[in-house]
Amino acid sequence: MKAHHLYSTATTLAAAALLAAPSLADQTISDTQTKAVNMTEGKLTVTGTGFLNVAKNAVNLKDPIRSALEIEVMEGGGISGKSALALDQDMENGVTGQLITLTNSGTIIAKDSFGSADGLAIGGGIVTNTGTITASNSNTNGQAYGILVDDSDGGNAFEAIRITNSGTIEGTGANGVGIRIVSGKENCIFMEGGTITGGSGHAVIMGSGDDMFSYSGGTVNGSVDGGAGFNTMVFQPMETDLTFSSDLKNFHSISIQGSPLSPGASVTLENLTITLDMASLSQDKPLFSLEGNSTASGSLLFNNAILQLMGAPDALPVDGSGMVYFKLAGDGISLEGLEIRTEGGYELDMSRDGYVGVNFNTPEPVAAALGLLGFFLSMLRRRRTAA
Repeated sequence: MKAHHLYSTATTLAAAALLAAPSLADQTISDTQTKAVNMTEGKLTVTGTGFLNVAKNAVNLKDPIRSALEIEVMEGGGISGKSALALDQDMENGVTGQLITLTNSGTIIAKDSFGSADGLAIGGGIVTNTGTITASNSNTNGQAYGILVDDSDGGNAFEAIRITNSGTIEGTGANGVGIRIVSGKENCIFMEGGTITGGSGHAVIMGSGDDMFSYSGGTVNGSVDGGAGFNTMVFQPMETDLTFSSDLKNFHSISIQGSPLSPGASVTLENLTITLDMASLSQDKPLFSLEGNSTASGSLLFNNAILQLMGAPDALPVDGSGMVYFKLAGDGISLEGLEIRTEGGYELDMSRDGYVGVNFNTPEPVAAALGLLGFFLSMLRRRRTAA
């Protein structure tokens, strides 16, 4: 087992204490600097007049990491490089990535790498962004990630990531993704405002763990993919009604969490497609639900929304009927405005409130069409033979 998986609560508390005390390794940039920063401990601060502008990676980890690391970019400050913050190197012999904290109110820019241009590459930790994190890549074979969470080699990140955004996170261009997470941990993204954009059409791609995306405002330009695992999409209206219009994929629970700040607020899923593997649906637990007390739970509405169900369930009824009913909506949710489609084109029954029935004995349209084509070809051959 890798060493970074063996840290204890005491180690975590000790590292947090180190953050509170000034370190000899603390660095402050308050003017223009073109020399890269290699961090092993302490805190890096880029003030409102500071600009770290490096041709290659601007900030790197230098193994072994001796303490928890903190980076703060103040409003007006900036960091720029092929990968602006390369904080995802192997930290096996040092403090784990969970103890890396980035607070950005300034501008972080990555551009034009032969491989991956990353605004922030990190192996786990806590990210709070109220500024701008952006990546672009003119190399058509490269990638552009606003934030990339991995182990620096495309493998699983060392620790979980928690991202809170009310600023701008973007990967621009045809190869751009706003946030890409490669991880088997339980990761979470809190969208409190601002924007997350993926020029490729993918704003967020999460990992193989049980992940959560929480939305309480802002604009998502591109789809949000929960990845593998059991993933949760949570809508949290803070003060007003919400409308969400980005495609969702691989979310197994979609809920409205009411708040005393917005009693009865509604969330409308509009002009989007929700794609989900049918095997992950339940016959008793709803896909869509309202949470919170009765005065704050709010409502979930659909307008020109599509639920695209892929594949088939793990098991079919033993009675041979082929009909399976899945629970889609919890109490207080109407499915009006939601169109349901299946990959196989199966016959649907919507007569039960909150449920969809899928008849797996019905033929798939493609199979039926091929069957008719075969029939006509057979008849044509017969006629030619008879002639």
